[in-house]
Amino acid sequence: MKLITEANFESIGKFAYESEEGGKKHPYIEGIFIQTEKKNRNGRIYPKSLMEKCIENYIKDRFPNEKTKKWRTFGELGHPEGVEINLHRVSHMITELRWSGNDVIGKAKILDTEYGRIAESLLKADGQLGVSSRGLGNVEESLSSDNVLVTEYELITVDIVADPSAPDGFVNGILENVEYIRVGGKYTPKSLMKSEKAYKNLKESLISLPKKERNQYLIEVIKKFLDDLA
Repeated sequence: MKLITEANFESIGKFAYESEEGGKKHPYIEGIFIQTEKKNRNGRIYPKSLMEKCIENYIKDRFPNEKTKKWRTFGELGHPEGVEINLHRVSHMITELRWSGNDVIGKAKILDTEYGRIAESLLKADGQLGVSSRGLGNVEESLSSDNVLVTEYELITVDIVADPSAPDGFVNGILENVEYIRVGGKYTPKSLMKSEKAYKNLKESLISLPKKERNQYLIEVIKKFLDDLA
């Protein structure tokens, strides 16, 4: 699958300090995090039926449950160059996702981290920020229109973004050309997996180096190695 981001620049509709257990107040943001059944500015349409299952899985896997009892819903300030959550860039933690018609309303707690404090300062100064979903998916272009239908999707997180035009050029130009494969619960670029496999095969071939006709054997091994990298 490929990395897809969708910025919703006016999605932080609420920024407020709310009291938590113990009386301490903490900053939260709330707004539309994801929209479905509507052509977005990237020309993509997310079917509600697809996203309902996606949101259900995200809540099941990343919200506290009987097994983990911990939150795994971290988001970053600005989009990173990849699918992994960079802990040193974390600014907030998603605490709620709920449906309102075809929209997913989200709520997130701004954390007391370096990037969280930056986000809080900008919001306190009436700075305009938005959120942008980050996930892995596949799309299918319509032959009869310019619509692009999202056919598979897995939500990674929702990041806070500042520039509404940046995600378009950044993702379309660089990251959407990278294909990811899920191995053991972790996403790895397909190209990286190919190179790792090629080097592994090369190493195994050199270990079993024959005593006779070595030159011809090495030529064939190197040729196969280059073919595996292609």
